[in-house]
Amino acid sequence: MSAPDASSFIKPLHYVLLALAALIFLLPGIATLPPIDRDEARFVQASKQMLETGDYIDIKLQEVHRYKKPIGIYWLQTAAVTLTGGDAQSGIWRYRLVSTAAAIASVLLIALTGARMFGANVGLASGIMLAGLFGLAFEGRIAKTDATLLALTLLAQAALAHIYLASKDNVRIGRYKDRNWMRSLNPWCGVAIVVGITAPWLIAITLKSDGAFWAESVGKDMLGKVTSGQETHWGPPGYYVLTYSLYMWPFGYLAGLGALAAMQKWREPRILFCLVWHIPFWLIMEMLPTKLPHYPLPVYPPFLILAGWALFATGQTVALLKWHVWILKLSALGLAVVTLALAALAIGIVPYSEGHISWSGVIAAVFAIAAGWLASGLGKTAVDLPRLAAASVAAAIFYSLAFSTVLPAANMFWISRSVQSELAAIDNCPAPSLASSSFHEPSLVFLVG
Repeated sequence: MSAPDASSFIKPLHYVLLALAALIFLLPGIATLPPIDRDEARFVQASKQMLETGDYIDIKLQEVHRYKKPIGIYWLQTAAVTLTGGDAQSGIWRYRLVSTAAAIASVLLIALTGARMFGANVGLASGIMLAGLFGLAFEGRIAKTDATLLALTLLAQAALAHIYLASKDNVRIGRYKDRNWMRSLNPWCGVAIVVGITAPWLIAITLKSDGAFWAESVGKDMLGKVTSGQETHWGPPGYYVLTYSLYMWPFGYLAGLGALAAMQKWREPRILFCLVWHIPFWLIMEMLPTKLPHYPLPVYPPFLILAGWALFATGQTVALLKWHVWILKLSALGLAVVTLALAALAIGIVPYSEGHISWSGVIAAVFAIAAGWLASGLGKTAVDLPRLAAASVAAAIFYSLAFSTVLPAANMFWISRSVQSELAAIDNCPAPSLASSSFHEPSLVFLVG
C-alpha cells in the first residue's frame, strides 16, 4: 500500500468526538441494569471473590473452580474496581467499565482501520455505525469477555491489514495465491510475546490446580463447544443468519449491501481482506453446534467497513446480481422485523410485568423506529454521514432508555434484585444469612453474598 494521502487520515478532533459519543451512548444503564444471568453474573462473582480472598491465580465461583476462560478478564475487572476506589462490595457498574472502555476503543479502532483502507469518510462511517450497533450497545454494558475480545480483534486486524496492504500497493489479486506478504509477519517474534505474556499464569494455575485447568478449559469447555451444544446453547446451521439482523441492528441492511457489492470486486486487496476477515469465521461458527448470538461479533466490523466503502468510496454504482437483490430484500425484512420487535418490547415489557404503561418505553419505541427508518435509507436516494449519525444517535437514545429505565423497571424479571431488597429490609436480624434451594442463579450470589 502506498503512503496514505491526507484523505486517509481522520482528524484528531473527529476521533475525540467519536470517543465522546461512544461514551455518552454506553454509560446509561451500566449502574441501573441488574446483573445478567448467567454469564455476566458468573464473571463478576468470580472477580468479586478474587477481591475478597486476594487470590488472583485461581478462579472460583463460590467453592467451584471456574476453569472456562483465561485469567485476563478477571484481572481487568478487579483492576477496574480497585482503580475507581471500589472494593468487593461495590456495585456491578465498576466491573462493567472494562467492557465500556473496550467498546469505545473498538469504535476508534474500526474508524482508524476503515480510514486507512478506504479513506476518512469510510472510517468515520464505520465508527458511527459501530457506535450505534445493538451488539456493541449490549456487550459494552455487561461485564464479560466479548467487548474486550472485539477490541483486541480489531487491534490485531488493523495491524494485519497494514502489513498485508503495504505489500499490494493497489494491485489486483491474480488467480494464484500470493504468500510473499506473510514474510513480514515475523510469527516467531509474535509467538515469543504470547508465551511471555501467558506462560507465568499458565504455569501457576497448572501447578495450583494439578492440571485440572487444562482438563476443564480445553477438554470440556473448548472441545465441548466443538462436539456438542454446550449448556443447551445449541443451534442449527443458519442460526447466525437469523440473529444477524438483531446484533447488527440497525445497520445490518447497509452492511449486507456493502458485502454484496464487495463480492463484485473481491480481487481488490482491501476488499479481499475484509471478506476473508469475515466469511471463514462465519462459516466455522455456523458449523459448530454450540451457538450464541454474540459469537460472530468480532467479524461484524469488516461488513461495517464495506458498508462505508459502498456508500462513500466506490465512485460508481456496483451492479448486483438477481440473487443479491433477494438477499437484500431479506436483510430489509430482518431490519423491519427487529425494529418492530424492539419497539414492541420497549412498549410492552413494563405493562406485562407491572401492569402499568411506561412512558419511557413509548419514547424508546419511537426512537427505535426512527433508527430503523434512518438506517434503511428509505425516503432518500443516498445515505450520507449526517443520516448515519442520526440513525446512530436515535439507536443510542433507544438503548439508553431501554437499559437505564425500561428493563430495570420490569421487576418480575429481576428475582435476585427482589430478594436482595427483601433481605435488606430485615431490621431485626443484625447478620442475616440466606440459603436458596431452588433458585440458583449466580446473580443472587453476587448481590447478596
